[in-house]
Amino acid sequence: NERITALAADISEVSRAEEGRIPLELRLTRIDDLVESAVTSCAKACAEAGIQLVTRGNCPVEVDVDPARIGQVLDNLLRNAVDAVKDRRDARIEIAVETGSHAYVSVRDNGPGVADLEKLFEPFWTTKAPGEGTGLGLAISSGIVADFGGRLTAHNPEGGGAAFDLELPLHQPRLDSRRTAAE
Repeated sequence: NERITALAADISEVSRAEEGRIPLELRLTRIDDLVESAVTSCAKACAEAGIQLVTRGNCPVEVDVDPARIGQVLDNLLRNAVDAVKDRRDARIEIAVETGSHAYVSVRDNGPGVADLEKLFEPFWTTKAPGEGTGLGLAISSGIVADFGGRLTAHNPEGGGAAFDLELPLHQPRLDSRRTAAE
């Protein structure tokens, strides 16, 4: 019953997003603040499972996004990483924020990696055991990131594990149209 409720909620969100009924609430947001919030919400589960959670490069990068929706993406990536490493004795998750031409957030784990990267963002495809996931989290996350002009990708790094890379356009300050040339 709980799984059906979660699945229905996920399908509803995908449907509303595809119909354009989820309004984009763009706000100037520091991506490092969203990462810090996601790490804080994940810290207890990591500590209980003996997972080393490492953050690095939390620079003050500003993006124009809906903070709740990008926060949802970060939470999903961290939950997936926890699931991937929870049975390892040397479990480790690293989340990093960097800047360049875009804002970059990477979530890397030392789990088994992803067997089928080509299907990873397809709805209803999952690496989890039956009853443990809907297979919609990454599909929804990818769509959310795309809504803000970004992209979400994944790869299996050399040396093992999985890496999810989130890329978002940097905030572009706009000139205030009320200013005059004399100012």
